[in-house]
Parts: sequence; structure tokens; C-alpha cells
Amino acid sequence: MPCIVGAMFPAPGGDYVFLRESFGKRIAFLSGWISLWVGFSAPIAAVSIAFGSYFSSAFPSAFQLPGMSKILAVTVIALFTFVHSQSLSFGSRMNNFATLIKIFIIIIFSE
Repeated sequence: MPCIVGAMFPAPGGDYVFLRESFGKRIAFLSGWISLWVGFSAPIAAVSIAFGSYFSSAFPSAFQLPGMSKILAVTVIALFTFVHSQSLSFGSRMNNFATLIKIFIIIIFSE
């Protein structure tokens, strides 16, 4: 019989709740900070650098100076940080809008 661990801890918090209940608050706290600095920051940086690189390749005349793709990457991170710091509803609306744009682009290119 499989054990459903999520049902054992019906509280918000994901990994933090499991680690807190299993190993204590100190380990759960450290895991949260490691996730913040490594687990979330590195993929965000990689995706934004890829975005800047692809965008500068698509529009080379707009990005003639060296390093402009990295400036664009930092600008995108700052913009999304600002959007998500405003409010939860505003950030979720922006995420929904971005998802609709991505779906629209996929539909256009799939035909």
C-alpha cells in the first residue's frame, strides 16, 4: 500500500513542512534559504540570459553594443521582481497574461 506523504501534513509550505516535521525547524529553515539562493536564483538567471541572447539574435540592430543581451536579462529580472512585489493578484494576472501570449505563439507556429 503506497503512503501519501502529502496527506499526512495538510499544511501550506511544501518541502518546508515535510522537513520541519521530519528533521526540525533549523534544517527546514536552512533548506528554504538554500532553495532561495540556489534552487530559484540560478534557473531564473539562466532563463533570463537565454532570453537576452535569443532576443538580441532576433533583433541584432537593436543590440549592437556588446553586453546588451546581459543588460536586457537583468532588466527582465528587475521588471518581473517589481511586478511580483506589487501584489499577489497583480503578479498572478501578469503570469496569466504571459501564459496566454506563450499559448498564442505556440498556436501560431504550430500551423
